[in-house]
Amino acid sequence: LSMMPPVAVISKGYVRPPIRIYVSDNIMAVSAETPVPPQAVYPLAKLLVDYAMKKSIDYITSIVGIASPSRLNLEKPGVYWIASNEKARKLVESLDIDSFANGYLVGPYALILKQAIRSRVANLVLLADAYVEFPDPEAAAEVLTVVSKLTGIEVDVKRLLEQAEMIRIRLRGLMKQTKQAMAEMKTPSSLMYA
Repeated sequence: LSMMPPVAVISKGYVRPPIRIYVSDNIMAVSAETPVPPQAVYPLAKLLVDYAMKKSIDYITSIVGIASPSRLNLEKPGVYWIASNEKARKLVESLDIDSFANGYLVGPYALILKQAIRSRVANLVLLADAYVEFPDPEAAAEVLTVVSKLTGIEVDVKRLLEQAEMIRIRLRGLMKQTKQAMAEMKTPSSLMYA
């Protein structure tokens, strides 16, 4: 798509496009390493659903982090689902996760879902509670564990969980510093007279 930003991703010395599609048998994975510009969202959603139909992909699974203001207080991020049709619903109902009952889905994933509904393609959107301000490797690990159960393909999330622990340690340090600074601000200072 000519509407994509002029970005090339370099990984281990190889140049890769910012959006990549991987297909194996009846599974398609799309990886986007840059935000999709608004003018490219509609054509990209249509392209992905049309491609899935052309390649006889059984279902499209979209993975989305949902900014959760209470994420810091959650021991483990929740994972939720939205299904485009009964086929996608049946796929996920056997798993022990809740449906996303109320709210809004915006951006590329909303358009993929709407296009899938129009085209009668099974689309399963998996959403994980995530930090508002920064990446959440634990949320990624939780949703990839669900994907692993759905596909039967084992996904190693060990590295993501290690990164999550590092972030948790940093957050505790920041919270401790903030608490200290707040306590110092509340301590009355001695008055000076001139």
